[in-house]
Amino acid sequence: MALEQQEKEGTLRDAAKAFECSIIPALNPRDAVLDLGTGKGHTALALARHFAQVTSIDIEPETIKRADVAAHPSNVRFACMDAHRLEFADASFDAVTCRAAIHHYNDGVHVMEEVRRVLRPGGASVVMDFCFSDTAKRALTPMSKLRETDFARYYTFLEYCELLEKAGLVIDRIWTYSLPRKVAEWMSGIPADFQDRFLSALSSLDERVRAELRLSGAGRDSTMTYRIVEILARKRDAGASTVTPFGGEDERDQAHRMAATLFERAVLADLPSEGAALDLRAWPPYTTLAMARRFDSVHAIDRDGTQLTALEAKIKQAGVQNVECSCGDPHSLRFSDGSFDAVACRAALQYSSSPERMLAEAYRLLKPGGALAFMDFCVSDSAKTSLGLLSRIREEDFVRYYTFHDCCNLLEEAGFVIDSVRTYSLARSVRNWAAVAPESVRDRLADALLSLDAKTLADLGVDLHDTEPAIQYRIIEIVAFKRT
Repeated sequence: MALEQQEKEGTLRDAAKAFECSIIPALNPRDAVLDLGTGKGHTALALARHFAQVTSIDIEPETIKRADVAAHPSNVRFACMDAHRLEFADASFDAVTCRAAIHHYNDGVHVMEEVRRVLRPGGASVVMDFCFSDTAKRALTPMSKLRETDFARYYTFLEYCELLEKAGLVIDRIWTYSLPRKVAEWMSGIPADFQDRFLSALSSLDERVRAELRLSGAGRDSTMTYRIVEILARKRDAGASTVTPFGGEDERDQAHRMAATLFERAVLADLPSEGAALDLRAWPPYTTLAMARRFDSVHAIDRDGTQLTALEAKIKQAGVQNVECSCGDPHSLRFSDGSFDAVACRAALQYSSSPERMLAEAYRLLKPGGALAFMDFCVSDSAKTSLGLLSRIREEDFVRYYTFHDCCNLLEEAGFVIDSVRTYSLARSVRNWAAVAPESVRDRLADALLSLDAKTLADLGVDLHDTEPAIQYRIIEIVAFKRT
């Protein structure tokens, strides 16, 4: 085996090991799993150590033959099959994986619809592949068609999200990371008479694309770095509940505390534990207090002077001394460029008159490589309009809701590089949701929400048969970085 081919095999094995350590535990391994586009079978072998039965498919008979003759556990079955037409009954698998394969499929949405069909309710799907900007995607596509005759297309980060949501899957978590690779290794599958053409195309890439790929060196000795995305999505399970219910008169405060605790554990924990941080919406105080435990200094801003007074009292009561508070407009702040190592934007988007300006301001204030910790509600398109109308009656400073895609798109448009995404559900009783509104409209507001159309109520997780109907908010948390 040539050195380049050995290095390629090593890369695939390393990626499978990383998948086994970080992703497989999130699949809640049970009985049956399906692996699409198995290739050399590295993912299938990793899955076999955790699932009772692994079915691994590929459309190429020779690929399946090579994988099947290699030593593998008795609980792995290889089959030649087209991912666009899966020959399995509905709800056959607990999980489906599609790693470094989606770029080979002509109709990715249809493949993922097939994945949803064969998944059991609540089952998980993992898609892993390369992720490029629109500019890099256009430049690399002709080169990739030289490299692989069955290459179909690349996707941007947002196109992956759209792909899964169009197929009816609910995105749970997203991880991204960088994978350096030698050009000689990447060319190992290209016929020798095409390699000069490939190297010529590589050397003439636009400077923006070269920067995105972090191209260094020259010719066969150069290296490039891919951005890899791994997305865990689930098939809806009407009988399952992943929400955290609250009750009592202090339900709203309980919900804020719980969300801030989860935000601290899942988002702030991924950020540097030193330097200066900014909180763009400081009330309720729990995010500011969490950041004070992690950073050397925190500046907390809020547009409401009354809430700021309450915030200062809470900070004094907690004995925290590294927080400074001030009134300020998150769309236009007095700080210099690159003043902060981290910025928190938690439950601020829905109250912003110009989210583009607010996120651009956060980007300006961050140092190169600095982190944005983002959290907000995300709703479906249908719920966005109808729930938004009611929410403007409920809170006078409310502006609008956003979909999952909207949130990711706004961050990318502001220039941020999304590192990880997590979603979960948080319940709020309709009665307590309406209690935020002026007393004169509370009952009518609750009745209006419960009278929304069936699809919107289903999207919001509202069950009219419950003795205490609740809204199941979908929360999105994102860690993103300013480009270096």
